[in-house]
Amino acid sequence: TDYGGKIGEVVMVMGTLALIAMNQRLHGVMILTSMVYQKVGRRALPRKMSLFLETYTPFVIDIGNLVNLQGSLLMQIRSVMSVLTYFDGLKNSMIFSFDAFLRKYLRLSKDTPSLAHIDAPIVMRKNLTFEQMQGILLESNPLEMDYAHCSKVATEQMEKSREFDRFQVLFDTIKWEERYGLIEKKCQDDDRFIDYIVEILGNVAKSKIESNTTHYCALAATKSRKSQQQFIMDWFKAQIPILIDVLMGRKPPEGTQADLDDAIRNCEQILPYLLSRDLTKADEQMEVEDILLALTVEAGGYCATGIKRASSQQLQRAASGFTAAKSEVDGVKIFERRVYQQLEQTRYRIMQKLYIQVAEKFNMNIKITQDIHTLDLYRSGLLGFLPLTQNGRHELGVSNIVGFYIAQLMTGLSIMYQHYRDQYDEDVRGDIGSGEICNYINQMVQENQQLDQSQKEAIMDMYLTRNGNKWDKGSILAPDTDRRFRRLMYVMLGVLKGNF
Repeated sequence: TDYGGKIGEVVMVMGTLALIAMNQRLHGVMILTSMVYQKVGRRALPRKMSLFLETYTPFVIDIGNLVNLQGSLLMQIRSVMSVLTYFDGLKNSMIFSFDAFLRKYLRLSKDTPSLAHIDAPIVMRKNLTFEQMQGILLESNPLEMDYAHCSKVATEQMEKSREFDRFQVLFDTIKWEERYGLIEKKCQDDDRFIDYIVEILGNVAKSKIESNTTHYCALAATKSRKSQQQFIMDWFKAQIPILIDVLMGRKPPEGTQADLDDAIRNCEQILPYLLSRDLTKADEQMEVEDILLALTVEAGGYCATGIKRASSQQLQRAASGFTAAKSEVDGVKIFERRVYQQLEQTRYRIMQKLYIQVAEKFNMNIKITQDIHTLDLYRSGLLGFLPLTQNGRHELGVSNIVGFYIAQLMTGLSIMYQHYRDQYDEDVRGDIGSGEICNYINQMVQENQQLDQSQKEAIMDMYLTRNGNKWDKGSILAPDTDRRFRRLMYVMLGVLKGNF
């Protein structure tokens, strides 16, 4: 509660002053500085300075712990390891060694990859020999998943712009009243809009409003002397300026500057994409409206974490459209990006499904389950299953590794990887046709310098003739043939690997 939080703050201040009184000035002053920043500085300091303080204040506090010999031996070791993670040259070596030690002595599931494996670059294997290709197609060479691709962002490099005021210009070109039905439903499902109704009505519990939002929305509209449509539309249109002010640095949000920085990186790519759409074309106009609607309701007025989550989801959508628009420019790269994007979406859906199952298993309150901070905490232990943001990678430390192993024990990380191995091919097949896959493989085969012309023809002949009618006998379709060539594609893309 707020009352309990205030008591906690008083205790923290008194404890910090006691440290200073006991001549542990560095330690006490740094903790006090951190507390002052949390209460005042985040709203008063420039964004970049706030981001700097968020990044390096824990480092100085850890130094204070070491200088003043604070805490138990275990805490001292933790402080040493935390300090070392601020030096990039030592960070990966230390984290990977610690991970290898834990994997060896805790004997956890071998179905999850090591952190070194997760962080490794994607190894694309496009120059396979004729014998290697035959082994893959004839399934004489066993293959396994190469998990390095899971931690890499699948978004194509897009144009960037931080002229975020242009979101408003674009927003104002849309005839939102024509989409009132969709806006009404979106708003009535939104936590911030329900808070607004609570604010207007004053003496009605939030849980009561959530059980009958339409009814209480009408009451709030009447109290505001507006029609229900005007009440909803006025609130809706007020959200985009709030979001823009936050992105432009004119209004500090709740939450960390690191999350806001990630949100800005997302929005600086979304904006040019939306501006590039042709609003005279119905499908492109609808795409722009859908993305703006989601950003306005799901990001406007929310904390930095909420803006980051909403903008990440819409960036994925924009990236898919960007990829499709460029497909005629560079067919090979765009095809590869589409596969990686589909694989990432598959992992995200699996994560969400398992998250709900874990919440039900531990009887978590529905409001806690739906809270974006709870989901972020859950995701923090899934190192490598989903891509890390730039700030997330920078903040990677010992605590994340501990969370990684807790996730294996409690949140079903190994189950996620099992679901992914079982499901990834079906999802790619559903999104990308066999003809596109065949065209891609044919181009890779023709460009392969390891093959002579007769070998290139032999590989593609295996597809056209179903390996001399040894595959898919008597079938009009060719599911087995297609499956074998998709295996070859996954090896080329670094999704699968073998002993080559």
